[in-house]
Amino acid sequence: MEDRVKGIEAGCNDFISYPVDKIELLARVRSLLKVKAYNDLMTNYRKELESGVTKKTEELKHALENLQQDVTERREMEENIKKLSLRQQALLAAIPDIIMEVDTHKIYTWANKAGIEFFGDDVIGKEADFYFVREQNIYDIVQPIFDGNKDIIYVESWQKRKDGKERLLAWWCHMLKDAQGNVTGALSSGRDITDQKKLEDLVEKEREELKLIIDSSPIIVFYKDREGRFIRINKTFAEVLDRPEENFVGKTVFDLYSPRTAQNMADNDQDVFQSRRPKLNIVEQYESASGTRWAQTDKIPILDKDGMPIGLIGFAQDITERKLAEKEIKRLNEELEQRVIERTTQMEAINKELETFSYSVSHDLRAPLRSIDGFSHALLQDYQGKLDATGKNYLERICKATQHMGDLIDDLLKLSRVTQSEFNYQSIDLSKMVQSISDTFQKNNPNNNVKMTIQKGIVIQGDPHSMQIALTNLIDNAWKFTGKQKHPRIEFGATLKENEKIFFIRDNGVGFDMSYVGKLFGAFQRLHTMDEFVGTGIGLATVQRIIRRHGGKIWAEGKVGKGATFYFTLPA
Repeated sequence: MEDRVKGIEAGCNDFISYPVDKIELLARVRSLLKVKAYNDLMTNYRKELESGVTKKTEELKHALENLQQDVTERREMEENIKKLSLRQQALLAAIPDIIMEVDTHKIYTWANKAGIEFFGDDVIGKEADFYFVREQNIYDIVQPIFDGNKDIIYVESWQKRKDGKERLLAWWCHMLKDAQGNVTGALSSGRDITDQKKLEDLVEKEREELKLIIDSSPIIVFYKDREGRFIRINKTFAEVLDRPEENFVGKTVFDLYSPRTAQNMADNDQDVFQSRRPKLNIVEQYESASGTRWAQTDKIPILDKDGMPIGLIGFAQDITERKLAEKEIKRLNEELEQRVIERTTQMEAINKELETFSYSVSHDLRAPLRSIDGFSHALLQDYQGKLDATGKNYLERICKATQHMGDLIDDLLKLSRVTQSEFNYQSIDLSKMVQSISDTFQKNNPNNNVKMTIQKGIVIQGDPHSMQIALTNLIDNAWKFTGKQKHPRIEFGATLKENEKIFFIRDNGVGFDMSYVGKLFGAFQRLHTMDEFVGTGIGLATVQRIIRRHGGKIWAEGKVGKGATFYFTLPA
């Protein structure tokens, strides 16, 4: 029994005891097989039943879901219709235009907010002509709608507003029909155009005034469309070209002028259209009934709201007389140029002769000077013991005078070359040039301890050779006239005054009296004797010619015992 209990608790369906009884064993096996077959049958039946129930349940569930979706969609559709209706009502209320509905008897049956505000709260039920001002044939105009002959009709009508004021309304009347196609009335949208009408009248008045002004203008005025057709021209245009206005309107330049003239004008028009910018001061040639004329024209594009060209307006000044005068001036200039060429050729020949003469005179003058100087030195050397002090002094003065004469000849030749030489303009660093000249003077005069101050980075455009001569002369002057100072100083620099660059060379030398400033730049003009300071009086004249040939000017300021400053300018 204990084993049986343990077997049942372990999950056994049946048991047999040992020793085994064959009949009992077979009976139990057959019984268990029948039970299994029954159980299998019941299991299959249960599965088929459950499968059928599940399928029916799914079909029912799906049908319920479809029904629920149909109900949801119907509710959404009703909600959308409700929203659409509210939206339409809000839209009609928000529209600033008046919207009114009338039946076939012209009685108002409905009005939007704008209509109520214009006509009043009691407008519904009243006939439309109650609000008409004075006698109007509005009913006759809109009758085709009520007869079913027209769907839409536009009409303007003076109406009485609820405050009694008269206003002009523009109406668009639309036919209303029922499901059977019978006319039931009309739906009209109206807009107050009183102010617009006044503005249009004002614009029309201003247009007429503008037309009068344009036609009275002495300047040519015309308007073209995008295809280059003349839309409007003023009277001046017609008078200048000696053709009536109707000859231009609707035509292009190719209809009016020769191909070459027309193409030039058309190209200018296209430039304006493509660039969308004004094209000013165009000189165009016109072919009038009386001959060729010229005009200086400004063409301005007319753009739409998107910035695209839709036409152009032109303003032109007849410059025929000026063009003819220019031709005459050109002819006279050509004659003058030919005369200048001839005169230049003559001047070049004269300059050549002068140059030859200068060198000839220089050679002819130097020969006797060399003889005088040579024989004077020979007398001093060969007859030194036979000459007294006065004789020696005379000979020494003769030698000194011949040397001075030689210097004068050299300086005169330099002055001549400066006047006649050709300029070669290029960039010049004046600071470096002055430094080089100063170094040369310092090497040649080691005993003169001159303090030289040079501003760096001063660059100009000029002829290097002539500027070298000018600066050398100026620095030579400063070096010479500071020779008696204990602490000689020379300064080179540039300053800006009234937008003009001014260069200067300043020294602390003996200076000069400003009452004699006019003599400084004259040839052979000297403010000091040869015993005080050597020189020929040609240097500053040479400097002045060089500066003037550059297109500049030179001047000086000084004070006796306080030094001098030489200023000069050069064109940029």
